[in-house]
Amino acid sequence: MEQIDDLVRLEGAVEKLIAALDELHHEKTKLEMMVEEKRNENEELRRVVDSLQGERSKVQQKVSGLIDSIDRWELVSSKKKSDVGQQVTGIEEKTLF
Repeated sequence: MEQIDDLVRLEGAVEKLIAALDELHHEKTKLEMMVEEKRNENEELRRVVDSLQGERSKVQQKVSGLIDSIDRWELVSSKKKSDVGQQVTGIEEKTLF
């Protein structure tokens, strides 16, 4: 009788271990799926960041070009004002004498 009781206890322990292993296997599978989802999300975010960095670079180039255009315009504009001022001064001098 004692052997039967030991076998029943052993059977219960084995069933608990099998249930625990099944639960761990299920949890492992779930965690692997979560890791894969996070990898995919990470790759997508990297693509977004790369795209945004490319756009940022283009915007910086355009802004730099616009600033250069404004600088050239200011230089030409100030030179024209200077030339016009000299012409006006020369006209005034001619009319005075």
